[in-house]
Amino acid sequence: MKRRIDDLLSSTLFLKIVSVALAIFLWMYASGDRNEEKTFFVPVEYRNLPEGISVTAQTEEVEVQVSAPPALLSSLNARDVICEVDLRGLKSPSRHRLPVKISLPPGFSIISVKPSYIELELHRMIERVMSVEVEIADIPEGYIVHSVNTVPDKVVVKGREELITKVTGAVVRLPWEKVSSGESVRASVELKAQDEIPSGLTIEPSWVNVSVSAEKGFPRKEVPVEVQLRGAPDPDFTVESLVVVPGRVTLEGPPNVLSGIVSVKTAPVSVEGLSKSDERTVALEIPKGVSLQGEGQVKVKIELRERTVSRTFFDIPVKIAGRGVYSKWRLDPDRVDIVLEGPPSAVERLNPKELPIEVYVDVSNIVSKQISIAPKVRLQGVNVRVVKIEPPQVMLYADD
Repeated sequence: MKRRIDDLLSSTLFLKIVSVALAIFLWMYASGDRNEEKTFFVPVEYRNLPEGISVTAQTEEVEVQVSAPPALLSSLNARDVICEVDLRGLKSPSRHRLPVKISLPPGFSIISVKPSYIELELHRMIERVMSVEVEIADIPEGYIVHSVNTVPDKVVVKGREELITKVTGAVVRLPWEKVSSGESVRASVELKAQDEIPSGLTIEPSWVNVSVSAEKGFPRKEVPVEVQLRGAPDPDFTVESLVVVPGRVTLEGPPNVLSGIVSVKTAPVSVEGLSKSDERTVALEIPKGVSLQGEGQVKVKIELRERTVSRTFFDIPVKIAGRGVYSKWRLDPDRVDIVLEGPPSAVERLNPKELPIEVYVDVSNIVSKQISIAPKVRLQGVNVRVVKIEPPQVMLYADD
């Protein structure tokens, strides 16, 4: 028996079996100590995002390679890998290149992070209240829309400031078939822009109720009233303003006729020789092919303003007036130019050779033998006023 055991232990087969078992044991031992690697694609999370700010970045996720013992690595999934970018203290609008921070459970090591930096842009978020416009397509000829009611009539547009500034309005577009019955319909709100409508904006509410009041008939158009003046007022007056009540009237008629009408004229209003403001009731001249909604006359208030003209008179003698302490006085210069202003009729009647004015210097209470003094003017029954005396001062000398 002992010999058989010795033969077995010394046999080639036994030695091979032992060698294989030992190799398997050594491989398992070595494998238990060696880490394995695994790659995860992790979404980027932003921390400390300031209120009212949004982030845009071309990179939405990063590639993270981690290592750990096989048994531990098999328990790790993408939710356990946290990728963060800290925005604390940043202002907007601005651009930044910020590092990526990776957080892992205990026992794991980071091999690589691609990319390790994120290029991003911060935007200020704003809100803008806009009135809702309604556009109705394909209105049949012969129908007119009297009113459009929208509930609510305003919406709030939210989004990045630079995008909202491109928006010109909010609109609901409806075909005639949907609103012709007059019943309220629910419609979506769209945005209008000068160029391409920006994406990424929200509308609250995005749906409104629209009801339209329409009927068969010709369209209407509101136009201003134009006063036809004839003649000229008194030469001393000019027409300062015309006040028309009502200042606008409504016409009804075929579209091709209304499109060519820009105003409605009054019957001719004569202001010939008028010398004071006046108010009159005047008929309107209605263009052919249309009808007037309302009364066919208006009130016209004519406001006049007094005209003034100026005229210069040269070499007017300056007289000495009053009793001074000296017996003789002399002026230098002793003549001046005078500019008079007043109504045209009064100024034009003035004769330079017989002017009803007196220019003088009062020497009463003057004790200096030499003094610069301003001439005075005495008007004698004329409706004018002195605008300017040239020179404004003359020299007064005592010749005693």
